[in-house]
Amino acid sequence: GDADVDRDAGVDPTVFCDELVALMCEGHMNCCSEPLWADVDECATALISDCDRTIGVVVNHPPAGYDAAMGRERLDQGWAMVRPETCDTDLAEFLVERERFGSILRGTLPEDATCVSDYEDAFRLESYYTCTYDLACRLHTAIPVSATCQPRVGESLPCRGSNTCQTGLYCDGFSAFLDGTCLAALGTGAPCDDWAVCESHLCDAGFCIERTRDNVFCSNPFQALEP
Repeated sequence: GDADVDRDAGVDPTVFCDELVALMCEGHMNCCSEPLWADVDECATALISDCDRTIGVVVNHPPAGYDAAMGRERLDQGWAMVRPETCDTDLAEFLVERERFGSILRGTLPEDATCVSDYEDAFRLESYYTCTYDLACRLHTAIPVSATCQPRVGESLPCRGSNTCQTGLYCDGFSAFLDGTCLAALGTGAPCDDWAVCESHLCDAGFCIERTRDNVFCSNPFQALEP
């Protein structure tokens, strides 16, 4: 559990996933009405590889600018959300919003710097977290692959992925060769292909679902962090 953690120290990136998975599994066991695993340890064994290949890769990538002290602060906030007496469904939003959990990554590249320089870079999750905190890695051309750090854009403006839109918006209609448009996130029942499309930050089986206790705590928490 979190009781043994030194609160005065930041979280080293090499153990960040160990702590995050423990937190998520505690929430699953405390708050899901029908847990998928027998206990926290079994849950952690099942989920650690999902964390390692998503957020784990990013926090261990120096250009992403992982902030160990902020990592401790955000994990502590997460622990408060998963206690049996809390089971705070706001966890779904907390995990994916850049201003909240995402603030553990400060980035290192300034505006107009190249964040993706080749085809292989374009398929690395960590490439999209290298720009400084207020910027996004925006793809300009698919052949040859080119992306630079640019300000996030507002509603109705052209976008190249939901990460290039401001908070609360998603990029509709984007493809490798076409710009999309930043639009307001959609309500329960709307079709979706990832969490950013949904106001609830929860997309399941192709539709936005309500932010209920079970919908938040019974699912794989790392689904939202997929590349």
